[in-house]
Amino acid sequence: MKTFRLEDFCKTSGLYLHLVRQSAPAGYYEAPHLHNYTEILYIQSGSGVNTIADSDYPIIPGDIYVIPPETLHTFRITHQAVTCNLQVDFRAFSRLELDSLQEYANFSEIFMKQNNGGRCLHLSAPNSMEIADMMTEIHKALEGRTPGYAAELHARTLLILAEICRKAERLHDFGRMKRTTARKLSKLTSYLAAHYRSPFHLEQLAEMMGMTPNSVSRFFAKNTGMSLLAHTNLLRISEACRLLVSEPDMNVTDIAEACGFHDTSYFIRLFKKQMKTSPLAFRRKQKSA
Repeated sequence: MKTFRLEDFCKTSGLYLHLVRQSAPAGYYEAPHLHNYTEILYIQSGSGVNTIADSDYPIIPGDIYVIPPETLHTFRITHQAVTCNLQVDFRAFSRLELDSLQEYANFSEIFMKQNNGGRCLHLSAPNSMEIADMMTEIHKALEGRTPGYAAELHARTLLILAEICRKAERLHDFGRMKRTTARKLSKLTSYLAAHYRSPFHLEQLAEMMGMTPNSVSRFFAKNTGMSLLAHTNLLRISEACRLLVSEPDMNVTDIAEACGFHDTSYFIRLFKKQMKTSPLAFRRKQKSA
């Protein structure tokens, strides 16, 4: 059984914190393994199944997993996934900092409880983007070893821990989900990840799942806390964010079309609602960063 150790990644003595950004192709399978640190895993994109301590968690963009040390963990990817893995050994923090975090009533339950089988926090944009942005800044500081990178990593990790505690009331306890339910949800999210650019047809989706339109809508909302259309639009907006940065010559109309929006005005309104800024302002901000 392979055990990943923080010192395998973090070469700065006494830091006890690190972050790894990964891209896993469709079909990728990670053999069962353990960590000697707490892993905070953010799903930027993709789909698949994350198995933690014998519980199956469907991978959904925006999810944040908290995986405790010495917890058996594996995952398989059905559509290319991009993740940020924040690795935390709580020796990184002073007694005062830990006492301050303990002021959140749910901190021990999420991060410190013995025999914790892992937790999954599902956030919709822009809530998940706040944490994603902090992880991106950590990654850039580590990659560039910029002056003060260790202090920045330390400070941003504290902010991420606090943000997770503040959002914890929206935790979905997938650990209690039946395996048949998890498999159905994984099949559904994988289908949406592959077809979100196509027009949304609930009847077609229900037929694929062997369910009625009403039952598939209720099933998804019950197990993710959001509607099928909201999730599909989240996938589209996430892809739009990627294209706005990676394709600077594409105009907003072409990006909207590429992401499955056939009405540019509707795309802009939805983008502003979810991201709290316009597409072009988002592009300018990312370019300047």
